[in-house]
Amino acid sequence: MDLSFIICEFHCPTEIGPCLEAIERNAGSGSREIIVSSNSGYPPPERERLRNAFPQAAWVFNERNRGYAYAMTRGMTSAGGDLCVLLNADARLRSGLRPALQLFAAHEDV
Repeated sequence: MDLSFIICEFHCPTEIGPCLEAIERNAGSGSREIIVSSNSGYPPPERERLRNAFPQAAWVFNERNRGYAYAMTRGMTSAGGDLCVLLNADARLRSGLRPALQLFAAHEDV
């Protein structure tokens, strides 16, 4: 099962590193992608700095803050996984994702 992790970011780039590290450490061995949808309205030089600092994530830069739902929708629009895992930038994925994935795999109607 392919996973897309969508992270909503709003003026908290220092939270992205620990969030990404927790995903890498606890998401398991399956296929995954990570998308950061930023509502911060960063100028182009800052966008480039963030892309370089966190190359393991695809970035979606929104021109202004249109809210959490907008950022997540923009991230999910570019996602290619079977399931999307929505996270705030200050969230830290912990172990225990496997039982939830097994439930989804066993019940395709969920």
